[in-house]
Amino acid sequence: MKNIELKGEQDFTKELREAVSLKVDELHFTTGQENPIWATGKLEGEDFRGHHGILRIEGENRPQKISGKSKEDRTVIYTKAPAVPELDIDGDHIGDSAFSSATMSQRKYLRVEADVDGFEAENIIFRGDNNKSVFKPGFPEYESNFEFEHGIQNTGSNSTFKNIHSEFIRGDGFYANGGKNVNVIDCSVNWCGRQGGAVVAGENYFIKNYNCFGVRRSDFDIEANNTFAVVNNVFLIGGTSNAYLSGVPMGGKGQVTNILIRDRDFQWGNLISILGSHSRGYLREKIIIDGIKMRAAFKSASAPLRIEDASDVLIENIFDCLLHPTRSNVLFSLRGACKNIVIRNCDFENAKYIKLEDDTKPENVIVYDVKQDLEFLYLDGTTEPVIQKIATEKEKKELPFEVSTELYGRYYRDYEQDEKDTEAPNFDKFENIYIEVEYGVKGQVVEVNPTATDNSGDPVKIEQIRGIKSGQIFPIGIHELIFRATDSSGNSIDKSIIVTIHERAYIDTIPPEFETIEDATFYLEHDQESMTIVWNEPKATDNIDADVEIVQAMGLPSGSLFDEGVYNILYKAIDKSGNSTEVEFKIIVNRLEAPIEPDKPIETDEEALDMAQKILDFLKKSLA
Repeated sequence: MKNIELKGEQDFTKELREAVSLKVDELHFTTGQENPIWATGKLEGEDFRGHHGILRIEGENRPQKISGKSKEDRTVIYTKAPAVPELDIDGDHIGDSAFSSATMSQRKYLRVEADVDGFEAENIIFRGDNNKSVFKPGFPEYESNFEFEHGIQNTGSNSTFKNIHSEFIRGDGFYANGGKNVNVIDCSVNWCGRQGGAVVAGENYFIKNYNCFGVRRSDFDIEANNTFAVVNNVFLIGGTSNAYLSGVPMGGKGQVTNILIRDRDFQWGNLISILGSHSRGYLREKIIIDGIKMRAAFKSASAPLRIEDASDVLIENIFDCLLHPTRSNVLFSLRGACKNIVIRNCDFENAKYIKLEDDTKPENVIVYDVKQDLEFLYLDGTTEPVIQKIATEKEKKELPFEVSTELYGRYYRDYEQDEKDTEAPNFDKFENIYIEVEYGVKGQVVEVNPTATDNSGDPVKIEQIRGIKSGQIFPIGIHELIFRATDSSGNSIDKSIIVTIHERAYIDTIPPEFETIEDATFYLEHDQESMTIVWNEPKATDNIDADVEIVQAMGLPSGSLFDEGVYNILYKAIDKSGNSTEVEFKIIVNRLEAPIEPDKPIETDEEALDMAQKILDFLKKSLA
């Protein structure tokens, strides 16, 4: 860490140059508010207007952190470089009143600008001019000695800004264009010519207790600045808004999703607008407005809320929103394809209408636990009651639509806790799953629903991040599922669960089958005692096994000598499961007798024919 020690009000350009040249990780100013310090604007280059600013954090020699004296006694830094408008592309000077013109090239004077990862800044006041007597109450007018850019600009990731105050500047108090995982804690802006703050691209911006006073335009813009930009997971918590134009516009191009605005006090600019375009693909969805104060609505004839082409919007816990009793009874207006708009647990004094600004009727507007009886107000002036729903206890406590893990955690977190919860939740005991299915079944539907608890007592969000989704068919095999439990502080833990689907072994109870075998008859000559008989071993087939064991269980084997008589032959077939079957056939051995009886003469024709048939049969058997 490099300490920059200054005495009295003086130019710190030399000291800052020296610190940067040393490539220090942290710059720490020891001077407090009683002795403001300033720069000539010649820190980088010779541009007398301080083109690159007093504290521009970029390049190889950049520090990772700058800090003022202390939280209670912040370091005051201002510039003596005049904030002069640039010339436009035609060479014509832009007048003082055109400070917000698109043709003006914005200057980068006094500010902290971070385009690096892991940058930190704290306990500093950036002041556009140290002569506060020139400022008058009311709508701010152009002053040439106002700074002409944002107080804080961030494009890096994992940045943290704490206790930073910007005042008397012409740009935004805080401006973010890219990066992710950024914390803006206890910061503020006083008298700026544009927005109090703006996030035009980036993810996971946590902004707590950001106070805006004397803001010429809107309080805090959450708007994607081009068709490719994404603004996701922005959490604007607490703080006070005193903006002359509007509250929080969510318009622009690109996508704006997963936004939480909670417990913010809108003292002047009251309009919160959620403006999408389905036809152009500009999504505005998953937006929660919770517990804000909108007393400024009393001063305006406009509706405090405006929703256009948006879905999944929750408005809840608003008890300090007073509409003007004679100029407007419209709580909010709807335009375009709006759906899933939920309003619960609110008291909007003097509110009567939800105004439809075109012919597109919103889909699924749910209202419950709202003190006023609201009505839809159509273009032709007709009205229709909004039916209030009786909410269950579960509906009162849970979010009505799916949101990101980060928004889920921020929604349930207790922001009044002084100490940050860093302890991850714990999964409840959950054994691996083993399921045995019948032979031939290809898979099984499996429900896997682990639970978890957290030390905070808040609900824990559980999501499956890997593997076959619970409730689907798991095929035969071993499957790993990974679940992630996230608490309301964003702490998470993963758990692996193994699901095994085992196919039960087939139990074969069906015996083999033999081919059909007929009995066989053989004949001995009248003077023959025995004969050799040979036959083929019978064949058998099985429903499972290709090879079946065949054994002869009874009788003489093939190739043996057989005398006259009847012989029983038995074969047995056995498969690999031990199932067996038998087949039995007979070997019949007869003796051939001479058909002629020499001691008996043939006397009739019938005897002659009978003898001839006997001789024919004998010859057939002999030749067989």
